[in-house]
Amino acid sequence: MTKNRKTEKILVVSTSWLGDAIITLPTLQGLRTLFPEAHIAILAKDTIADIFKTVDTVDEIIPFQKGKGLRKVRRILKTAALLGKKKFDRAIIFPRSLGSALTCFLARIPKRIGFAANGRSLLLTEAIERDSEILSKHQVHYYKKLLKTMGTPVCPELPSIQVPEKNRSWARDFLGGNRDASRPFLVGINPGATYGEAKQWLPERYGALAKRLFQNSGCDIIIFGDQQSGPLAEKINRGLENRGIDVTGKTDILQLAALLRACDLLVTNDTGPMHVACALETPVVAIYGSTNPKTTSPLGPDAVMVKKDLPCSPCMQRICPEGHHLCMKNVSVDEVEQAVLKKLGCKGQ
Repeated sequence: MTKNRKTEKILVVSTSWLGDAIITLPTLQGLRTLFPEAHIAILAKDTIADIFKTVDTVDEIIPFQKGKGLRKVRRILKTAALLGKKKFDRAIIFPRSLGSALTCFLARIPKRIGFAANGRSLLLTEAIERDSEILSKHQVHYYKKLLKTMGTPVCPELPSIQVPEKNRSWARDFLGGNRDASRPFLVGINPGATYGEAKQWLPERYGALAKRLFQNSGCDIIIFGDQQSGPLAEKINRGLENRGIDVTGKTDILQLAALLRACDLLVTNDTGPMHVACALETPVVAIYGSTNPKTTSPLGPDAVMVKKDLPCSPCMQRICPEGHHLCMKNVSVDEVEQAVLKKLGCKGQ
């Protein structure tokens, strides 16, 4: 007997990357319009799971840890057993990995909707084809395609999140003890990139930009990143005589969002924090090289990209396959600074 759509229990399997998780939010909200009274749970990697506390679409968050080799197999089996006990009626699987489909199959979720990829179609009850048209569009539209067979969802055009008050209060207290109140602007610098160095603007140019903004334009500088970005942040901060605010590796996901919300602008590579900032309507200057701006560009009216059109770009590689990294080397400090100043509405000296 088919359960009433109103009483369904629906599992959404999140992507593992923070930026992709933000991009899926309009689809998640569209799902709610198709199932307004259903119980919607999201399965998300533990490092990003809390980002779903910033939306009112989700009834339950199920965090999990990723693993490799035998750990990954054990994780899949353990997660599938947990999900099986929860008796979900339907799974919407955002990742196109074999493991995500296998987990839902082993959990015996009756309806399993996901993209046909990586030989997993037999594990799905509805395998959605990824045609050339959808692959050429921004990923915000790509994920919405998973809902097409279920009805006509009402999806927001752009991702949007709201930081919980306790995290906003934490950010106010933190910045109150670390900011120079005489400086009118707080500019975030996010010099790292998880996927690889091909996505990264040159570290010394981030340092030169931060120094100019600090010395000439009344900007406080806050440096974002994970623990691996720590040495890079230290180098940038030395150029500021250690007067910048270095939070690399020191915030959880909601503290990061709260600090990004407090910024007047973020300068960044193509990264997860870039998409978080856009979802908070914080202005963004994003520097693009190896990645495809058509599919992963920052979304929103307050975001601009600085990029160079080269025959080899976007290459989508972790390391420049040509060995010259011109897509980033050709982006000057001057043009990024001008983009920042234009967004801030002030003039450089």
